[in-house]
Amino acid sequence: VVGVVRIVNLMHGELVLLGAYAAFGLVQATDLNPLLVAPLAALCVALLGAMAAAQVTHALCIAVNLPDWPAVHALAMAHPNLYATAGVHPDAQGTPEPTVDALIALAGQPKVVAIGETGLDHFHLPSKQGRGATAADDLAHQARQARLFEQHLEVAAELGLPCVVHQRACLEPT
Repeated sequence: VVGVVRIVNLMHGELVLLGAYAAFGLVQATDLNPLLVAPLAALCVALLGAMAAAQVTHALCIAVNLPDWPAVHALAMAHPNLYATAGVHPDAQGTPEPTVDALIALAGQPKVVAIGETGLDHFHLPSKQGRGATAADDLAHQARQARLFEQHLEVAAELGLPCVVHQRACLEPT
């Protein structure tokens, strides 16, 4: 629709999903009220059209957990200029941890071009979330992050793929 009549079809499912993903990510990252990020979701609907107008030929849909990976991959599959990653964000709590075999299988899917997002984030520690977590919880969280980061790096190296690395408040150990 953008190329024909120069308007964005606001009912286009993939674009709405892209806007929803962006809004969800912003709410999770900043703890903003979801109603405050609704305008961002609407702006994201126009993103693919703006990319085309700016001659951006490729974009990467970043995977942050396993349950949402099918939607990330579907978005990439629905558009010729979008690609996906396979991985688990270091702060993805309550999500299944991928096995090496699972990461390799996801990375083998069409249009998956990198492993990640993975890395270390010592800013969002459990004790800083105000839920009564202890220093021991922080250490367990950091150990999980390090284990997953190493796993993702090993899979990326084995497959010859780049790795999308997340690093916050932990430059030295990264």
